[in-house]
Amino acid sequence: MKTKMIVGILAIIAALIALLITMPFAAAYFRAYGSGQVVPALTKAFGRAYPNLLNFDRAAWVYQLYGRLYSLVIPLTIPAMLRLKEKIGIDTRRSLWGWRVFYWGVLMFGLGVFGDYWPNPNSYVVGAGFLLEIVGSLVIWVGAIIFGMAALKGDAVPRWIGVGLVGIAPMGILGILLTGHIPAGPLLGYVMFWLVTGYSMLRSKDEK
Repeated sequence: MKTKMIVGILAIIAALIALLITMPFAAAYFRAYGSGQVVPALTKAFGRAYPNLLNFDRAAWVYQLYGRLYSLVIPLTIPAMLRLKEKIGIDTRRSLWGWRVFYWGVLMFGLGVFGDYWPNPNSYVVGAGFLLEIVGSLVIWVGAIIFGMAALKGDAVPRWIGVGLVGIAPMGILGILLTGHIPAGPLLGYVMFWLVTGYSMLRSKDEK
């Protein structure tokens, strides 16, 4: 199997994992820790419509389980990120810095998710992980915009890739408003980008 097909499949799997559990993940948070908080209408409606996805165990454990599943998303998209970097090329200062910021933001976010959901919930590491998720989200958004604008300046990839990268930030903001949850909300644009890009990699006629 060609490398591009493997990384494309991994990116699609990552995106589907994220998209399938985004709403139960957010609803599980409010069920476990959201007492007194305002629950977004979409998240509240989902929790009422699909209670069996939330009440199959203790509330805190259900939430942690969804978080652990979500921790697979970033590692599965890294190969596709590296392939996209090769495809776009790093030939200007803007593209170099855009890539660096984007990549390090993704690594920060991925470490944050692991730190937030794999240790004991009472560990201080959880708080550090949550902070990394917040900072990593912002860094991803900034890097994606810069890298996307650099991609739009060149002709190595279709324009929709540059537009998609730039769109990661506004889609992430929309994700927060719809779900009221971190990390699932701010990563919404990121995973949607990789769903489309992964599919494009499978359809591409490139040899490698």
